[in-house]
Amino acid sequence: TLDSSRISIIFCTNSDIYANECIMYLKHLHIPDNMTLDIIPVINAPSMTSGYNAAMNYSDAKYKIYIHHDTFIIDQSILSKLIKIFNSDQNIGMIGNIGTTHMCPSGKWYESNLLYKRGNFYNDGILNIQLAMSTYTKDSYEHADGIDGIFMSTDIDIPWRDDLFDDWHFYDISQTYEFRKAGLETVFLNNPHMILLHEPNTTKDNLALYNYYADIFLKNYSVTVLHFYIYYTNTLYYIIHMIVIPIAFILYSHIF
Repeated sequence: TLDSSRISIIFCTNSDIYANECIMYLKHLHIPDNMTLDIIPVINAPSMTSGYNAAMNYSDAKYKIYIHHDTFIIDQSILSKLIKIFNSDQNIGMIGNIGTTHMCPSGKWYESNLLYKRGNFYNDGILNIQLAMSTYTKDSYEHADGIDGIFMSTDIDIPWRDDLFDDWHFYDISQTYEFRKAGLETVFLNNPHMILLHEPNTTKDNLALYNYYADIFLKNYSVTVLHFYIYYTNTLYYIIHMIVIPIAFILYSHIF
């Protein structure tokens, strides 16, 4: 049985520098009344899924937040906001901050149309700090098709697919789908305040390895023909209403 008075924040790390800075931010978070916070770094895990499974099984906290070691939470009231959303709807199993509301056919959420991308964070390319904020949002939270692993929070434990994703790619998008397979909703927190500072590694990923896991994802999860139809139909609607019609109106006004 999970303990509803406990929160665990979990991250995998191979760097004391990143881990210590991450923990420094976490220690400044406001903890809701009558609750406790555990910080669980997983040192030198062989993969993200195996590290997360080990920490998930170790902790009996009902509320768990999975972040990267280079993700620094700057919204000190984030814990209360997350718990409020979880408690508002028992069908919500996962809350994220970055990703897409409509998964694109490639399975790579960042290739989604701008209309569907969600994010609310500062991105620090080693002191070249840029604001990344969703252009289009609906309500305080909304459906998430794919949630990026920079920030994922849950109120139920579902095993991470270490049988399929035994490296560092697609552990996050696949877990979003696993929660929906279990009948739970996955949503974005469209917070008006910046909640994260992300300092990504400047080392380029192995593209061939990334595509290898992308293929595994597509073979095991339902990114269906209907899904493609909805994605492209909504994209076409966006192009017509946000680009074609305004241009046509401008041309018409100049001619007449």
